[in-house]
Amino acid sequence: MQLFHIAIDGPAGSGKSSISKELANQLNCVHIDTGAMYRAVTAIALRNQTPLDDVKTYQFLESSIFEYQKESIYVNGENLTDMIRDKTINQHVSLVSSIEYVRKKLVDVQQIIAEKYDVVMDGRDIGSVVLPQAQVKIFLTAEIEERAKRRIHEMGLDIPLKQMIDDIANRDLKDSTRMISPLTKASDAIVIDTTYLTKEQVIQAILIEIDKRKRQHAKH
Repeated sequence: MQLFHIAIDGPAGSGKSSISKELANQLNCVHIDTGAMYRAVTAIALRNQTPLDDVKTYQFLESSIFEYQKESIYVNGENLTDMIRDKTINQHVSLVSSIEYVRKKLVDVQQIIAEKYDVVMDGRDIGSVVLPQAQVKIFLTAEIEERAKRRIHEMGLDIPLKQMIDDIANRDLKDSTRMISPLTKASDAIVIDTTYLTKEQVIQAILIEIDKRKRQHAKH
C-alpha cells in the first residue's frame, strides 16, 4: 500500500509545527519537525565550541541517530528538546541550515523516515526538496507581526515585539536567499494565510485538501 505524505512549509511563526503536530495526531501519522533537527545540530555544534562555518564541525552527523518520541527530539539517545529552544539557537540556526553538508545529511534522514511511514513533515523545503512527490503540499504564511507575537508566546520570551519582528524579517531573508534549498513554495502547494485563522480552522482546511486528494487518487 502506498504511503501518504503531507508536506507543510512556511516561514518562522506561520504555525507549521503546532499545526503539523495536531494534524499528525488526527491522522495517526508520524510528525517530523525538521526545524527541530537543524536546531539540534546547532545546539550540539555550539556545545562543542567549534566554528559554525567550518564543515568539519558537523562530522558528528556521520554517526548521529535522530529519533522523535512524543514531540521530543533525541540525538544519540540524548533529549535535546529544551536545549533547542534557547535564544542562542535562534541566532545561529540559519547559518547552520545553509551548510550544504548539514542539509544533505538531514534530508537523507528525513527521506529514510518517510520511506517507512505515513508522515506529516514540516519545514522550509519539504514540498520542494525533501518530499517532492508528497500527495499534499501546504505552504503556510501569516503577517509578520502576527508571526512575531506567536514566536514570543511559543518560546516564552520577554522581548519587545519590534525586536522579534526584526529577528523574523532577518531570518526570512536568510532562509529565502540561501543557495542551498531556500525557503520556497512548491509550484503545486496550496497557500493558506493563517493570520486570522484559528489552529482548528487551518487544520480543517488541510483535512479538506487531504480528503480531496485521496478521492482523486481513488478514482485512478
